[in-house]
Amino acid sequence: MTPRERIISAFRGTPDRTPLFEREVKSPSVREILGKPSAVDDFPYKMEFLEAGDWEGLMEEMADDAVKVAEVCGFDMIRLGINIPRDYERPRRIGNSLWETESGYIKYLPESDMDMFIPKEKPDDEEENMRRWLLEEEFQEPKFSDDQFEFFRRAKRKMGERGLDLAIMCSLYTFPVAVLPSYMLEWFLREPQLLAEYYRRQALWAMAMGKRLIEEGADVLGIGGDLASDKGPLISPACYREVLLPAVKMLSDYLHSLGALVIHASDGNLWPIIDDFILGAGVDGYEEIDKAAGMEIPLLKEKFGDRITLVGNVDCRWLLTQGKPEEVKQAVRRCLDEGGGRRHILMTSNVIHRGVKPENFIAYIEAYREYYGL
Repeated sequence: MTPRERIISAFRGTPDRTPLFEREVKSPSVREILGKPSAVDDFPYKMEFLEAGDWEGLMEEMADDAVKVAEVCGFDMIRLGINIPRDYERPRRIGNSLWETESGYIKYLPESDMDMFIPKEKPDDEEENMRRWLLEEEFQEPKFSDDQFEFFRRAKRKMGERGLDLAIMCSLYTFPVAVLPSYMLEWFLREPQLLAEYYRRQALWAMAMGKRLIEEGADVLGIGGDLASDKGPLISPACYREVLLPAVKMLSDYLHSLGALVIHASDGNLWPIIDDFILGAGVDGYEEIDKAAGMEIPLLKEKFGDRITLVGNVDCRWLLTQGKPEEVKQAVRRCLDEGGGRRHILMTSNVIHRGVKPENFIAYIEAYREYYGL
């Protein structure tokens, strides 16, 4: 089987072996692979290109880095997506991890490996503006410029040049809960219909984006958003079912109508809503299976059997950050045994983040190869 065929077969329960995939590989692990920062996953490195005005160079290096990482690690699927348009606002570094543009400031937070945009002119009342948009303004279908798919296309071209038939995964994580501003969290109790309209519009945006990505060649679309902690969902099962689930199901059904496979993502303890999250959403797979939060493959297989493809579930919170390489190898072997070679894609419980020890990531890849004699 080619890698793409292996991924597609995993959703049917008939792969020649469990596929291997990681959604993101960040520094320092990615530096061990490439010998340099990744233009895809190293934000300060990416900003150097943008500050220099080298959009072409950034697109080329992003595509090259993404394909190299997948090829060296032996992944069966690659994550691609849209890129910053050619006519972007050129940033200027004004401090450590801080850049300025005409409309605001871009701050990088090294401790969390996240970036945030701070507009120079903040709205007077964010809640009132959001309320007005949802109640008084019609949803406008988003327009994407053709050059926003340059990274995607260049990566596909490089895959073809190297004879790599990888499945392509794209993320549409448009249903946030954990990162909502406090006033929107209050809407779950005070104004649930207003919040339902927000999620409906998020779904409409994702439908437009998903259509373009599928036209470009995406095979698997990831939907969802973080909505739980170790203790359970941040909202009640009733709130999830009544406010959020209709939009999730609408997006899932639409992407299926276009021929894509759909996986639903959130870490945390999802047991109180797991039936709605998987069966109610009508998805093909469950991603970010959080072992540290009590989401275990044997329990999920016992409950759902072969009705869902499980994408995970090697712990990246504690094991890959604090464990030893041999402990990592044991966990990978156990995860592959539990997956049983059917409806399972080996992945960590989230991503290879900056806290992962490179030697543990290498042990993770080695364990997979040793398991199958590759």
